[in-house]
Amino acid sequence: MWMHSKLRKYLKPLQSAEISKEAEKFAAAEDKEITTESLLQEILPLLEDHFICDLKEDGLSVRMDFKNGQRFRLIFLDTE
Repeated sequence: MWMHSKLRKYLKPLQSAEISKEAEKFAAAEDKEITTESLLQEILPLLEDHFICDLKEDGLSVRMDFKNGQRFRLIFLDTE
């Protein structure tokens, strides 16, 4: 009996998490279409917060110039 009640304690949160994931998938399917421009605008602040570098937005790309001389360009393309 002890084992049964212990299992129930851990099983209940797992079931709730699975229900939440299903609800999240359903809600995501109903989201409006994401444009390349809007994705870039959403990601740019995350890059600024996470990396110490100079960021320059150039159309649908972002150039990242790091202090050690490395450079990267992130290009946002819709692959449809």
